Amino acid sequence: MKKVFLFLVVVFVLVGSCKDTNDPFDVLAAQRHMTGTWECTEEEGEKSYQITLSADGMMNVAIENLFDMKSTQSVVANLLSETSLLIPTQETGIFSVEGTGTISQAYKKMILDLNYTDGSGTKQISVTFNKITE
Repeated sequence: MKKVFLFLVVVFVLVGSCKDTNDPFDVLAAQRHMTGTWECTEEEGEKSYQITLSADGMMNVAIENLFDMKSTQSVVANLLSETSLLIPTQETGIFSVEGTGTISQAYKKMILDLNYTDGSGTKQISVTFNKITE
């Protein structure tokens, strides 16, 4: 009887510890980890400045001060998973932007590949965000 009981305990522990890979990711936890001040460095380290990320609705984060424009309008990124995001095409009044990005598992670094138009034509740029504060 003890062997059957021990066997059942082991089975329940193993089954209970398995994660269904189809489970949706924890959006609120992702937003919470991403919220805060980040150092943004444009490709080749030519320009560096601070940005702020905050939760914006259920599946989004707002990026304030992208391209160091000091604009009052944020750029909104859609969270696709724990490790990827999408910036759909949007106008800020100063520029239009779209792109994709990857997020480190620890939510300490993000890399975005962006297309933006600022009046002088469309440009492609890669930016890196490094977390400063929560």
